[in-house]
Amino acid sequence: MRRWVVFCVILLAVVGCAKKVTSAPEAANSVDGIANVESQLAYEHSVTFELPLPLVPVRMGELRKACTDHAHGRCSLIEYEASSSAYRAGRMVVRLAPEAVEPLVTRAGQGGKSTERSTRAEDLSVAVADNARARDRMEAQARRLDALAERNDLSVADHLQLARELATLEAERAAAERLAAQHALRLETNLLTLEFRAIEPPPSRWANLGEALGASFDQFLDGTAEAIEATAYALPYLLLLFPLALLWRWLWRWATGARRR
Repeated sequence: MRRWVVFCVILLAVVGCAKKVTSAPEAANSVDGIANVESQLAYEHSVTFELPLPLVPVRMGELRKACTDHAHGRCSLIEYEASSSAYRAGRMVVRLAPEAVEPLVTRAGQGGKSTERSTRAEDLSVAVADNARARDRMEAQARRLDALAERNDLSVADHLQLARELATLEAERAAAERLAAQHALRLETNLLTLEFRAIEPPPSRWANLGEALGASFDQFLDGTAEAIEATAYALPYLLLLFPLALLWRWLWRWATGARRR
């Protein structure tokens, strides 16, 4: 029992020392602000194009092939959506190297025009610095725990507790490494969203006449369907009212005939 208490005291001291070692830089950074930290920006671009109707699927296929073949540099296709309706449209989202943004945008707008374009940047300097400090703190704590594990005066229970602490710390370190990889990917590449809208040619007079005739025929069919529905709805009432009308006629004739007699 005494040995277990000693081990807990040592472990708490190690954690406390690690926190004290890293608390000074964190306090200094909080006082000095972020002015001394180099800005790290993650860029995202969005461009909308208008292209002739037959050119939209062709252009999207070319851009997809250019991205997967890395024709303009590092490129990863994240989203690809193409509409096959009469009003054809499309959307692509890619993550690519910064130097490949303009060549891909220029290639996307060939034969059409760009109607909208926006660029936004997110500053990741604080997130990167916080994650780096957390990784340093976990590295220092891991070294101290490893040093404790090499001691010969620990019991089996102490070793089990130490193994659990190391496993938890290793999981946290893996999560921090994944976050650092995500930050690096966002800083080294740009996110580009390309949206395509089809430009339809102006309709001719014959086309307008055909549309008018088609609309008239549709209205005729709609009116016929509504008439059939109204007739089907009123038919049961007619079947019920007809015998009632005959009965009423017979009663009327009987009453007037009796009055005459």
